[in-house]
Amino acid sequence: MHPFLSLFGRQISSYGLMAVLGCALAGVLVLLRCRRLAFPRADAVNLFVLCIVGALIGAKLTFLLTNIPRAVRHWTLVAARPWDSFLALSGGLVFYGGVIGGFLAALWYLRRFRLPFAAAADLFAPAIPAGHMLGRVGCFLGGCCYGAEASWGPVFRHSPLLEANGVPRLPVQLFEAAGNLLICLVLLWYERRPHVPGRTLALYLLLYAPLRFALEFFRGDAARGFAFGVSTSQWISVLLFAAGLLWLSRRAPVSPGPAEPAGVARAL
Repeated sequence: MHPFLSLFGRQISSYGLMAVLGCALAGVLVLLRCRRLAFPRADAVNLFVLCIVGALIGAKLTFLLTNIPRAVRHWTLVAARPWDSFLALSGGLVFYGGVIGGFLAALWYLRRFRLPFAAAADLFAPAIPAGHMLGRVGCFLGGCCYGAEASWGPVFRHSPLLEANGVPRLPVQLFEAAGNLLICLVLLWYERRPHVPGRTLALYLLLYAPLRFALEFFRGDAARGFAFGVSTSQWISVLLFAAGLLWLSRRAPVSPGPAEPAGVARAL
């Protein structure tokens, strides 16, 4: 709706602003709970930064992979307008790719410094939907990840994705933002209940995967990748839901080894 906002006399990307605010909210949520979950704050900061980097790399790589078939189908247009094609590919991110990239980065750090996986999983799980919530608000403001055409809903006028403009569309971005807020609150409630350490992250997978799978049916943007009529994110949702069930079926939490003394800063 408003791809650019005026702040201190400058035009800034509304999506970029909400993404930064989402990262800030997630970071604050992590830091405020470090002591209660007995996780070293210095390691939490390092881990958070590393997860952001891993998430950006994973989100971009997944976007490029899902758009390879589309680029091949329209290779003549890509060859005729290479710069425009480059700009189109440079701006996209896939959330699930970010989750996987961030998880792999976190797993490397936890194994490298022999920190407990279960404690880190509980600490970071609610931060994911908290940050994602504001990110989806940014999608709505920026006019990306838009919903299918409908008889009601907001009408985009200034989306950089020209096909999104001019018709009412379902506000799936706001639906997902609301769902993420609810998931975050459920996880914060759950972690205060008696539970096996580490299972808060598994519960996140079980809650978010069905939400994302369902909302994909109401999306209108085509650049999401499809296989056998099902989007890339829906396939990933099925796999992550199965992983969450498998995780909850384990009788003991996963841990890479004994934790080092708390409060020891790491050099990345």
